[in-house]
Amino acid sequence: MKNSRIAALLALLAAALSAPAQAQIGSGAMPVSGRTVLCESRGDQYRECSTPFRSPPVLMNVLSSAPCDQGRSWGSRSPGMVWVSNGCRAEFGEGYAPPPRPDIGGGAVPMGPMRCESEDGNYRECPVPAGMRMAMTRQLSSTTCVEGRNWGNRYASVWVRNGCRAEFQPAGGWNPPAPPFRPSGRSIECSSDNRAHETCYWNPRWGYPRMVEQLSDHSCREGNSWGYDGRSQIWVDRGCRARFSAN
Repeated sequence: MKNSRIAALLALLAAALSAPAQAQIGSGAMPVSGRTVLCESRGDQYRECSTPFRSPPVLMNVLSSAPCDQGRSWGSRSPGMVWVSNGCRAEFGEGYAPPPRPDIGGGAVPMGPMRCESEDGNYRECPVPAGMRMAMTRQLSSTTCVEGRNWGNRYASVWVRNGCRAEFQPAGGWNPPAPPFRPSGRSIECSSDNRAHETCYWNPRWGYPRMVEQLSDHSCREGNSWGYDGRSQIWVDRGCRARFSAN
């Protein structure tokens, strides 16, 4: 009897010690610890979730069909609080140490290659450490992967579309969040009427455009329903209508 009790206690102890290692982490994730917290926006409602983390929470695993975009449908109020909205449901982990900024020296946080794959031509986002600039290091698809056309790097994610499948690694340097919009007069409105593909002229001397205001009910996401050809055309699709301005 005594031996069976000891065996049961040892089994419970082993299960407890192995539990953190079994947490499912999203592609390319680099958690400070194995702990994760689930936070869910039910009915598109705003919700805040407390965490035991000492560092700012980071997105680890998206569980919803709705996108989880940092600053738009999820974010953190303080090191111990994460918020979600607009249907985002995801697991969050304890924060990454942000990569050193180039103006204060240093290189990127060490990280192995991560895969991001557009299956059946669909748009997909893959989380990366916030602020880390990424570069494609190996193309896995027969479709050519061209930055800005079917893959790109945002503040906290890599996105792919139209069949691009590739491996990515840190490129070094700092990829800052978009600065607040200040009207400059260098802006245009572009609309996908009846969900049709449309193009609008963009003066290339203004620099790279960014979306500053979504005007449609349909989602406007770079690489998915809007983009820039790198020359003089902004394109919109799938009902996106938005205002674009120079960086």
